[in-house]
Amino acid sequence: MTSPSSPQLSVIVPVYNVEPWLRRCLDSICKQTLRDIEIICVNDGSTDHSADILEEYAARDPRIRVIHQANGGLSAARNAGLDLCRAELITTVDSDDYIDPETYAELLPRMTEQTDLICFGVQVEANDLDWGNKMQRYFTLPDEQTLAATPQLVAKLNDTAWNKIYRRELIERFQLRYPHGIWYEDFSFTRMYSSICRNIRLTPKRYYHYVLRESSIMGQSLKHKTPKIIDRLTSMGVVLDFYERHGLTERFRPVISHWLHQLPIMMQRLPKDLIRDGKGKTVDFLRRHKLDQLFAEHDTVLRIMNPLWYHLRCLFYRDKETSTQFRFMGIPIFSLVKRSKRRRYRLLGLSFGPRVS
Repeated sequence: MTSPSSPQLSVIVPVYNVEPWLRRCLDSICKQTLRDIEIICVNDGSTDHSADILEEYAARDPRIRVIHQANGGLSAARNAGLDLCRAELITTVDSDDYIDPETYAELLPRMTEQTDLICFGVQVEANDLDWGNKMQRYFTLPDEQTLAATPQLVAKLNDTAWNKIYRRELIERFQLRYPHGIWYEDFSFTRMYSSICRNIRLTPKRYYHYVLRESSIMGQSLKHKTPKIIDRLTSMGVVLDFYERHGLTERFRPVISHWLHQLPIMMQRLPKDLIRDGKGKTVDFLRRHKLDQLFAEHDTVLRIMNPLWYHLRCLFYRDKETSTQFRFMGIPIFSLVKRSKRRRYRLLGLSFGPRVS
C-alpha cells in the first residue's frame, strides 16, 4: 500500500555508460509538468562520467534517488529500481531516450480504477538508419481506446518496457521481475504483466522519444546476425513457465501460436555457423515446454520437428498465421484469410467476401 506521502509515479532510469545522452534524459524527466514523481536512477557500474552526472542532478532535485551497483545488466538495474519504488504507478525511461514535458500529467488520468496498463506512442529517432521506418511502424498504435486485455490484444502489443505505465500492486502480487543475463528481457516482463491485466489503455500520441543507435542492443539485433538472438527462446520460456504456474496456458494459446510463427525469422537472424546449434536448441525448447504436443499441427512446429512431413503436406495444405491455404502441388488455390481488414476468401489470387474483423 502507498502512504499519503508517496508520490503519484515512480520513474526508473537504468544507467550504463550513457554520458552523451544522460543530461537530456534527466532534464526531460525533471521538467515534467506532473511534479509529484520520484526518479530512481540506477547506475549499473558505469565506467564513464554517468555516475557524476547522476550525483549532480540528485544534489539539486530531491526527487532523484541514485543507486550505484556493480554492472549486472539492464535487468539487474531495472529490478533494483523496482525494489525501491514507493508509488502505486511505475514506469521506466532508458537513459539515452527522453520524453515530452506533459507525458505523465496527461497519461496518469487515463489509468482509471479498472485499467492496469497504459501503452503510449513512440517517436523513433533513427538518424537515417535503414530500419528507422520499420521501427516506427512497429510502435504505431490505433485510435485512443481502453480495451479488455484479451489474448488477441496481448499478442499485438509491442514488447518494450518503457512506453508503458504499470501498477505496482500487480507487479508485487505476481512477483514480476526482469530475467537476468539475456536479451529480450522486456519481452518477458511485458508479456507476463499484460496477461494479468483487466483492461489496457492505448494512447497513440508519441510522448516517448526512442533514440535508436547502431551500437544499442536493438541496433545490433536489427543490423547484424547475432548469437544473442537465441535468447528469444529463454525469454519466451520465462513467460511460458509463468503461464503454467498461474493456469494461463490454455487462455493464451493464440499468443503462444503467434510466437511460434516467429521462430523461423529468429533462425534467419543467427550467424550461419550457429544455425544447426540453434535448431537443436529450438527443438529442445519445444519439447521442454511440451509445445510439440500442445501445437502438434502448428505450421512452425511441424516445420521444425518433422520437416519431411511438413514439406509433403505443404504441397496440398498450409496453415499460416495470415491464412489457411488449400494447395495443389504447392500452389495456393483457395485461402481462408486471417489478417484483419482483408477480404475473408482468396481464390487463385483474387480476394472476395466480407472483411476480417
